[in-house]
Amino acid sequence: MKRLDWPLNYQSIPRDLSPLTSPAASPRRTAHWYLQMFLINFIEFAAESSRGIVMPTIFLYCQSLGGTLVDMGMLTSVFSVGRLISSFVFGWMCDRYTFRTVYILSSSLGIVGNIIYLFADPHVLSSLQVLLISRFFVGFGAGNRSVCRADVARMTSVDQRLKYMTILCMVVFLGYALTPGMGAVLVGVDVNIFGLHLHALTAPGFILSILNLITLTLMLFVYDESMNSDHAPISTPVLKKPSITSKGPALLSSPLLNSTYELPTNLVYIGVGVFMVLNIIGRGILSIFETINVPLYLDVTGYSNANAVASAASFQFNMGLLGLLSYLAIEVFRHKIADTAWLLIGLAALVVGNTLLYFLWPLSFNEMALGIFF
Repeated sequence: MKRLDWPLNYQSIPRDLSPLTSPAASPRRTAHWYLQMFLINFIEFAAESSRGIVMPTIFLYCQSLGGTLVDMGMLTSVFSVGRLISSFVFGWMCDRYTFRTVYILSSSLGIVGNIIYLFADPHVLSSLQVLLISRFFVGFGAGNRSVCRADVARMTSVDQRLKYMTILCMVVFLGYALTPGMGAVLVGVDVNIFGLHLHALTAPGFILSILNLITLTLMLFVYDESMNSDHAPISTPVLKKPSITSKGPALLSSPLLNSTYELPTNLVYIGVGVFMVLNIIGRGILSIFETINVPLYLDVTGYSNANAVASAASFQFNMGLLGLLSYLAIEVFRHKIADTAWLLIGLAALVVGNTLLYFLWPLSFNEMALGIFF
């Protein structure tokens, strides 16, 4: 068979190395991509708010039902257990169903759990067990963080992923650390709706029900399952100067080509193990302070239940703002300070904060605030 030798015309190769625009990536689809990314972050915000909004008032709510600090610890635990279980369940569902289905289920559970939260009120059922059931359902519905991360990964290219994952992490922080300030806004609430008494202790459950209802509506009518990374805004590729080698023509320098070092497998497993231990320690300390924060604040300040809600909510909000400044400092100096150095700084802060709280007891207000900040 005769071979056809076609003449090569190198001048026909375009100089523009930017990614080609997909026919589907129209401005309208790209705009909807931004909207869908907002929806993913919004549902993550709602999930984290289920911890933050109730934080200043849930101990007082538990106390009004005859509960103690032990019962408060149970409330924190059942929320975490529900979230742990649903993380596996939702992950399994993502492999067999759609992201939209998982979001609808998690929002529905959030609505049910927060409505049950209202029925535990002393004016209705006056039951601590009902409050425990409520927090389990809310925790189960809030276990969608891994789903949101997987969805962000699905909708972004490799070079975009870090940016939008970082935004999602910031939303997690905002939902958990800043929403406690809403408790100060709800202090004056005292109304009856459909036989349910809404006041400063139960209003957070009502707010969370509305928030989850909004996410459910958006998932039903706005979320588009066909949206993916093809509709993402085009990112400009980073072209590096060619490096001249002795073996031939210029080659584009690439980290993959220049890097020949690979971590040993056993070192990788050790690193994963260390990360898991540090994560357990950090989450454990966070859960402990989530349990004792308000009781500790009331003990130090001497406030009664009458004015404790607004004061505790304002305190939690201010601590969240300080934490946000720390987060921004990490973002600003992350290129100047190594990741391992940031890890050591964080561990040192935990040691300093807990040392202050332990050795300075009984605490003044400033000492308590300084210890909790660290």
